[in-house]
Amino acid sequence: MKIRNEDIYRKAESYIDENRMLPPGTFVAAGISGGSDSVVMLHMLMRYAESHDIYPAVVHVNHGIRGDEARRDAEFVRDICARHNWEYRLYEYDVPQMSRDRHISLEEAGREARRDAFERFRKEKNVDAGMFRVALAHNMNDLCETFLHNLARGTGIRGLCSMRAFSGNIIRPVLCLSKEEILAYASEEGLSWIHDSTNESDDYTRNRIRRYVIPEIVNGVNPKALEHIAETALMAEAAVDYLDKKAAEVLQECLSKDMTTAGETNAVMLGSPFYHADPALHPYIIMKAFELLAGRRRDFGRNHVESVLDLASGNDGRGVDLPESIRAVKESGGIRLSRTFDEDRSEKKVIEKQIFPYKGEKIRQNLCTKWFDYDKITGSVEFRTRKTGDYMVIHPDGRKKKLTRIMMDDGIPARLRESIPLAVSGSHVLWIAGGRSTEAFRVDDSTKTILELNLTGGENYE
Repeated sequence: MKIRNEDIYRKAESYIDENRMLPPGTFVAAGISGGSDSVVMLHMLMRYAESHDIYPAVVHVNHGIRGDEARRDAEFVRDICARHNWEYRLYEYDVPQMSRDRHISLEEAGREARRDAFERFRKEKNVDAGMFRVALAHNMNDLCETFLHNLARGTGIRGLCSMRAFSGNIIRPVLCLSKEEILAYASEEGLSWIHDSTNESDDYTRNRIRRYVIPEIVNGVNPKALEHIAETALMAEAAVDYLDKKAAEVLQECLSKDMTTAGETNAVMLGSPFYHADPALHPYIIMKAFELLAGRRRDFGRNHVESVLDLASGNDGRGVDLPESIRAVKESGGIRLSRTFDEDRSEKKVIEKQIFPYKGEKIRQNLCTKWFDYDKITGSVEFRTRKTGDYMVIHPDGRKKKLTRIMMDDGIPARLRESIPLAVSGSHVLWIAGGRSTEAFRVDDSTKTILELNLTGGENYE
């Protein structure tokens, strides 16, 4: 049965209204790449603006990755806007150089470039942050790809609902539409779009999920699979919101007046209210505490939460250093989380990573940089300090040794062992930062993808 365009538009319009994405007077910057999703979103936003008091404009970001193809994309979007007299702004970044300079993946560097572009545009237009929205063209298929990708790599409930209709100032007006509906709308409206060649490459995990996994699920398991996954993501979103709300209530009970200075929270005591709360809430309470002390949660992961949870059953006096200069210490009254700002903060040791294709270049290996075959690592790579059960593969034949014994053998001072950052996959230690690394994931002739780890600050141990 043919999908009617009017029904598709009304579905998106209702989605925008139900999620209160665009209140009257909103200035919305639409991130338009020139692909079918973004072109359809732009068409719908401009149509929506005809009957609603909003002010749309177009922002295009050239990431400096695809050369002539990227310039073609920018010109295509510019021409669309010129034909309709829509406001258009182009921002250009050297994302590969950003990736190298900041020791982050290309994907993360691209996100940083886009965030910077939209914020620059907001300031140039002198729009109040509360009345500014960034519209992204993710659709239902993208949501399902993210859901499956996070599920496969390992995630909590939060990772199952990481793509929301409305979060902060970001809106996703066509998240309720499938790719089939988007293409049907574009075809009937006579819209043209361009193709990104990187979407056809199997070098990217998301592309493989899009090209092989989702079609197999939809065609071989259930034609309604996308809708069901989207519904599950929505239920996970509601569950996370509830858990966050209850966690915030418990955390509030953990605060006292002596933990604030000039209106800023500098410490949290996870005491009786924390211990009496349902254990299911504990990770959420700890993450809320991190966010309260650091002002953001971006640098904190499950490994940091587990480090704090490990202290709960340990002896008084045990402690662990965490990102953003936060230290957790077990005391008689509970676990105290405090943030310090010492003069030597620049010397603290931090592991940074980036992932990129391997083309046979000379391996970069030294005390502060290690390369690994990323495809051989089956679990997620995390950064933390040591935990009971940690080990390292010390020989190509797979022989292992406990991390505690390795640190003793390598002469690492006892006073430093608790604070040395590690790169780990589960309990398998890839690298003692500045010291020994595993034999399990060495780069060889079959390597296709490199995981590069870099140590910044601090001292070495070899």
